[in-house]
Amino acid sequence: MIRTSIALLLLVLSVSLVACDSGGSDSDDSPGVAQLVGSYDLVSLKDKTGDITTQPDRTLFAGVPNPVTLDLGGGQTFSVTFIMNGRLTLSSTTFTSTFTISTQVDGQSQTETDSSTGTWSIDGQTMTLVDASETDILTWSLVQGRLTLSDSETELVFQRR
Repeated sequence: MIRTSIALLLLVLSVSLVACDSGGSDSDDSPGVAQLVGSYDLVSLKDKTGDITTQPDRTLFAGVPNPVTLDLGGGQTFSVTFIMNGRLTLSSTTFTSTFTISTQVDGQSQTETDSSTGTWSIDGQTMTLVDASETDILTWSLVQGRLTLSDSETELVFQRR
């Protein structure tokens, strides 16, 4: 749902604009739930497959302009600049995520925010996030206050606040 939220926001904003023309562990040891509890700010999103950015293994950084050229098919492309920010807050059993994506095209800008709440759990290095609409199963690591969540398509990096 986190990856989906970002992907959907990027897609919706792109389409709408086209239409318009630590307090944590410092090691690789497997921390328990209590060590993961806290708030994290988004640092980056790596698009492993190119589904979001059309460029496999492209990393977008939070809080800064990220120019992206989208393939519209038929040899047509569309350039847009994304500025994204996000926060993930984990309590002992629930999470809240909020992502804000701003797009800039030809002097026009648009901002969308998506929030999600639900439950989460870990089993080894697998984290499961469940909200009202879907379940995400991700691998995770926590190193020096950086929480990395990853699946086959996306890697999100968060920094503990």
